[in-house]
Amino acid sequence: MTIITDHRDPQTQDKATEITETAESERPAATAPTEPTELPGEASDQPAGLDLEIPEGVQLRMVRPSDLVPHERNAREDFGLDPDEDPVFVNSIRHRGVRVPLKVQRRADGRLVIGMGERRWRVAREVVKEPEVTWEKIPCLIWDAPHLTAAEFLDMVDENQNRKELTKAEEAGALFSAAEMGMGVRKIAKELGRKEKEVKQGIEAGKLSPEAREAITGIPAIEDDLVAMAKLHEFDDDPEARDRIIKEAKRGFFDLGYSRETQRRERERQLAAARAELEAEGIRVLEEVPSGAVEVGRLRVSQDKDAAALTAETHAECPGNLAVLTTNSGGAKTATYCANPAAYGHFNPRPAAPAPGTPEAAAKEQAEKEAKTKASRHVKDGNIEWRAAEPVRREFLTNLITGKPTPAQMTKIARFVTWAQLTMPDPLRKWAGSYNSGEVLAQLLGLASPAKDKHEAGRTDLTPEAITKLIDRTAPKRYPLIQFATIAAAYERRMDVKTWRDIDSFEYFERDSRRRQQAAIAVWLKLLAELGYRLSPIEQAVAEGKSWTGETPTQKPLQAESKAA
Repeated sequence: MTIITDHRDPQTQDKATEITETAESERPAATAPTEPTELPGEASDQPAGLDLEIPEGVQLRMVRPSDLVPHERNAREDFGLDPDEDPVFVNSIRHRGVRVPLKVQRRADGRLVIGMGERRWRVAREVVKEPEVTWEKIPCLIWDAPHLTAAEFLDMVDENQNRKELTKAEEAGALFSAAEMGMGVRKIAKELGRKEKEVKQGIEAGKLSPEAREAITGIPAIEDDLVAMAKLHEFDDDPEARDRIIKEAKRGFFDLGYSRETQRRERERQLAAARAELEAEGIRVLEEVPSGAVEVGRLRVSQDKDAAALTAETHAECPGNLAVLTTNSGGAKTATYCANPAAYGHFNPRPAAPAPGTPEAAAKEQAEKEAKTKASRHVKDGNIEWRAAEPVRREFLTNLITGKPTPAQMTKIARFVTWAQLTMPDPLRKWAGSYNSGEVLAQLLGLASPAKDKHEAGRTDLTPEAITKLIDRTAPKRYPLIQFATIAAAYERRMDVKTWRDIDSFEYFERDSRRRQQAAIAVWLKLLAELGYRLSPIEQAVAEGKSWTGETPTQKPLQAESKAA
């Protein structure tokens, strides 16, 4: 089916686009159309779902689309009926028929001229021909208007200027109500002409609590996005986390806030599972190392120089046995400690330094300890921010590579690909074509989901056969996107959790390598900013070659030119 917009520009009217017949053939016919069905006195003639009070002189009838003609001088020029760009409207009429009656004037010569509702008619006229369509007629309110009048044009303006669309929150509520009353996702999707995934997201968004709905009022990043509302609903059971996400959305970082809270929740889940397992074994569990405790791997069973080192297994029966839980990118991590080695007969070959003998020395030691604790906290916070930004950045890249980049974006991508292939920057030399980059590449190409755990890392469907099929079904003009994906995977793989840290925090022998890494990643992040990605505060610091302080920059997001541009 082809439904093409009809632009009625006077200079191009003689070249009006054909749909199934020319625009001129749609105009008033010499012969009167088939007489419409009789007034719906019987319930069978009443359009399903309509309960209208018909004004005097107006008739409600079911009319074949072919019996109607468009208005002689419709004010609307662009009907916006490209089924490829806006399939929802077309599919809705295909599956449900026309639900809102058209307003039709009967002219003196018997023609039924559409006063309001020509968009619905244009779609109905085409889809009614399809064999799977079960309806034949559309509802019309018909009244006598023998001649064209000025009032008809005012009606066109009035109908459209007073129309108010549903907000996304209202739309979500309607989808949720439909599902709550027993209509399945597939049925809703078919009736509305939408994808099932969109309907599921809308239903989830409709579950958002009244408190959350009120809180997102005036925040377009959430209230105008069903996906964002559905994501926020995941945290309706945790108002504090939900409020933190909303706070980030106000700053323009909804996805970052959602990613951070999602990862926090996953860390808590992993810690709870590990804690439950350890406590079931009778092990005392803490989340911080208590004063005086020593990790068992540093202890021996006696002072004898050949004495065996303690292990978690050999220390299990010690009264001071305890476990300290932490999390990292690989999940929950358990370290076994002894609460008081000296009291329980263990030998520490590297005991702590003795307490300082003067108040000045004690104050200095305390200050150093506090500075070390603060630095450790800063590293932990930075790691959380860096990991939270990763899925947001990769989702942007996946949507860019598998979507429809603008010509300006394609130009920047092609130029960067050429520059990278000619200069072979640090990430490409280390990771291009690497087995460990395969998982990221598959994600960016839309061929696989990210690995569920570390044991699946690197396992992808990127076999030679799959790659050949990908290339064969890709239009040649999109080949640069595939090349860009391979380069992007190398850069993303090079961006480990230490990328953001100050050079001085690394061992001396690491610093040159880290400088090269950070310089390369800065170029990469600047390119992403040019392509439309909003850098998170910690990414912006790396792109600008600055230290991340934990503060949100007050300046606008970085949009500087990359070296490759």
